[in-house]
Amino acid sequence: MATSLTARRASNLLQRSVHCRFVTPNFIFGVCRNCSTTTVEIKNDNTSVETAPKMQEDEEKRKRRDEGKKLHAIYHMKVDKIAAEFLMKRQEEEMNLNQEMLKKKELQKLEKEMHDRIIESVHLENERVKQLREKRLENKKLEDEEHEKEKELLRREWEAKQRQERVELVKKLTEESKNWVTEENLEEKIAYCLENETNYNFAITPSGERIYSTTPPGCIDSEENAPGPAAYYPKGLPSNLEKQEVDGY
Repeated sequence: MATSLTARRASNLLQRSVHCRFVTPNFIFGVCRNCSTTTVEIKNDNTSVETAPKMQEDEEKRKRRDEGKKLHAIYHMKVDKIAAEFLMKRQEEEMNLNQEMLKKKELQKLEKEMHDRIIESVHLENERVKQLREKRLENKKLEDEEHEKEKELLRREWEAKQRQERVELVKKLTEESKNWVTEENLEEKIAYCLENETNYNFAITPSGERIYSTTPPGCIDSEENAPGPAAYYPKGLPSNLEKQEVDGY
């Protein structure tokens, strides 16, 4: 009985040690079988001590233990397989994720390069447009300055012309003012007009010749309203010299 217990303890210890060190189920199953065989041999040597029911109970326990070990080994195999599948799937996902991240980074890099090129082209175009605008403004400024110079020259010429015209007008008016009627020469002018009547009773031909009337106007209703002697020429048309004398030329 002591030998059987010792063998069982050794078998259990060996099973625990082997189970901790090795994971292969077949190896564990073989070791357990050897230990069980050794236990059976020891039991056969001591058949006088143990009874048949005890041996049958131990055999059933051994079978249940072996079946439990098999199930345990199968469980670990399946768990390891599932873990391996999960690990492989995780690695594939990480690989795909890394590839997607690399593609995304590459795409972002390309987009950034394209954006930088577009910004650079926009800056170049803005600079070109700026230079054209500055050149256009400079040309316009020069044109405006030239136009202002021309306007100033024309203004000065116009002012000089106006000044000269005003001077001539003043001279002309000054000359004409000698014959103007003033308070000082009023009596003299009245006497001159009475002595030198001007005949305005004439017609003008297309050629500019004056035709004077030889009869008095028909609107005379009294002697008081009768015109002066210069209103008509009863003796016919005077000569040019006579007309000048009569008209005061």
